[in-house]
Amino acid sequence: MLGHLDPQPGERVLEIGTGTGWTAALLAHQLGDDHVVSVEVDPAVADNARQNLTRVGRSPLVVTADGAQGYPSTLWLLASDSWASVQGNTVRQVGLRRLFDEVIRAYTWWQQVGRPPRERYGVTVTSAGQSVWLDAPTQLVAPRD
Repeated sequence: MLGHLDPQPGERVLEIGTGTGWTAALLAHQLGDDHVVSVEVDPAVADNARQNLTRVGRSPLVVTADGAQGYPSTLWLLASDSWASVQGNTVRQVGLRRLFDEVIRAYTWWQQVGRPPRERYGVTVTSAGQSVWLDAPTQLVAPRD
């Protein structure tokens, strides 16, 4: 994943889901502690990660919060083959997929269908694949382009 991210000196990274602190430590080693923020929802996991990071001489900011709420500064979108960052009005996309463009298309579609709450969505998984639907399995949400 970090190979796809390809963090460069001077860049800042927001990691959602600190876990053990392993990825935060690698990022802090490459970018510097002050360029990495990691968000973890579970206080015990966040505390453990802080201890692990201290043990290896790293001190990126570990925030105990819900990563779904983000962290002011930079938005990162990550996939196995692509990434995108949004900082202010600047969008940077790298990889096979245009992740930020996908988010904009999904948001636009969501608005056009009346902003349905998440309780109306479902996922069906079979040996042939998976499908996302709205209200009923017969009303499939269109796959990405």
